[in-house]
This record gives sequence, structure tokens and C-alpha cells, in this order.
Amino acid sequence: DEAPQIKGGMQALLKHLRYPRVAQNAGMEGIVFLKVLVNENGITERAEIIKASPPNIGFEESALEAIKKVTWKPAKQRDRDIRVQVSIPVQFKLVSS
Repeated sequence: DEAPQIKGGMQALLKHLRYPRVAQNAGMEGIVFLKVLVNENGITERAEIIKASPPNIGFEESALEAIKKVTWKPAKQRDRDIRVQVSIPVQFKLVSS
């Protein structure tokens, strides 16, 4: 009935995200799509990469590390916390100062 939510929203995830140095130096931006298994306690049990664009720049490793550090508000079904798999996009954008 309710999908899991990252506690603190995407801002919480962004705090753990490290921009790969190679990509930053090259001025590259990217996106990684993850498949995440969130258990009934709000913990990431498993995370895997569905797709990364561009691949093999370091975005994949950074996204996986960050998603493992966040906690979740578990998914609910009929008022019970349940274990569920979700897909989540993690976007890497350069910030100009």
C-alpha cells in the first residue's frame, strides 16, 4: 500500500554521495538506476545496479555506497511493515559555484 521512503528524503542520500573524481575533472554528469531490497526494519538488504549512464566512471560504486548508508521508512501493506524491492534513480549533477 505504501512504498518505502528514504528517511530524510533524497537530501539524506545526497549527503552520502561522493562525486567520482575522474568524472568531476572531466566535467561529466550521470545517472545510476539501482534495484534496492528494503527489509521490514528499514534497512537496505541488497542493492544492485540496473543501469549506469555513462558506465565505468565510478558513479556505480558511489551510488551503491550511498544507498547502503541510508535508512528507510519501511513499506507498508495493510498496516504491516513489509520487505520490498524498489528501483531508485541516483543522479550526479555538477554544481557550478
